[in-house]
Amino acid sequence: MPLWYWSTRNLNAYADRNDIETITKKINGGKNGLVDRIDYYGRISLVLLGYQPTEADIRRYQSERGLDIDGDVGPKTRAALHKDLLALSGASVQMAAFSASPITEEKAVVPVAVETQVKRKFNIFGLFGGGGSFGGLGLAAFAGMDWQVVAVIAILILVTLILGLLLQNSIVSTVGKIRAAVEP
Repeated sequence: MPLWYWSTRNLNAYADRNDIETITKKINGGKNGLVDRIDYYGRISLVLLGYQPTEADIRRYQSERGLDIDGDVGPKTRAALHKDLLALSGASVQMAAFSASPITEEKAVVPVAVETQVKRKFNIFGLFGGGGSFGGLGLAAFAGMDWQVVAVIAILILVTLILGLLLQNSIVSTVGKIRAAVEP
């Protein structure tokens, strides 16, 4: 099944170009897992080329290839690894047009729609829209429920509404701050 999926999606063409990001999008429908895939690619490439997947060997590899020695398998190091893997496989380096995928940081984004939903649910009308509960309690009282039970439930609903109103600005503000912090 995985080989069928790989073949029917023409993913080998992207692999030949070392386009990890596009492969991740095609398989996952987004970038989830991209950072891990890039890390795994760097580790397995080093091992296949006779190195250990350690920072010391990454630095050694970078030094031997004339790259910036930072111990990170960034885009330039991945491009060099890709060339070396092509050479190891006997493929022509000129034949393979590749582009090293950039390292992207995965961040959870709070969509504007979420903030809008929170505002809508915590606005004063939404809170008092629950006022229908008071009407239901009134009917329950007429249906023979003990008035003290109805009074306790009414007080609990009222306290909940008041707390909701007091916390409304704090909740909406917090959602806005989260969204601002995670958006680029």
